[in-house]
Amino acid sequence: MSQMVLDYISLEQLVKDSSLILVVERCTPETTVLPIKIGEDEEKYPPYHKISYHFSVIEILYAGGRTVVDGNRLEVLEANWHFLLNLHKGYYLDGMRRSPLISSYDSPATTLENARIIVFLRQNAEKELEFTVANSIESILKRDEVLRLIKELKK
Repeated sequence: MSQMVLDYISLEQLVKDSSLILVVERCTPETTVLPIKIGEDEEKYPPYHKISYHFSVIEILYAGGRTVVDGNRLEVLEANWHFLLNLHKGYYLDGMRRSPLISSYDSPATTLENARIIVFLRQNAEKELEFTVANSIESILKRDEVLRLIKELKK
């Protein structure tokens, strides 16, 4: 696939754009990968890998009217996965060569290695939960700052 260009957003913008902000822990399995076939010849047209992350809700920081219960197990898809699937198809099926601009949060917590993290989510058109933008996670150490921003921005 073509090289993606990242457009980094601030924590403030991430809070504004998120409809669900949670403190979570990883579940087992941490991820599942669903190959989505895009052509008959999988060597020539490799499948797109739809990645789902699995979390258990520890604390609800902002739910935007959505009913979420602590301890719920959530499946969260990568940000804009439908767009990424279409880019994958365009590259392999149509020979499209473009470098899309992808919104991303520049978090020092870019891995999911910490026991508890803050995740920033939204619901896509199919009512699936997905990360708001790429790398929509933050360290639990920023919990108070996130709560302050929620208070200021989500009136």
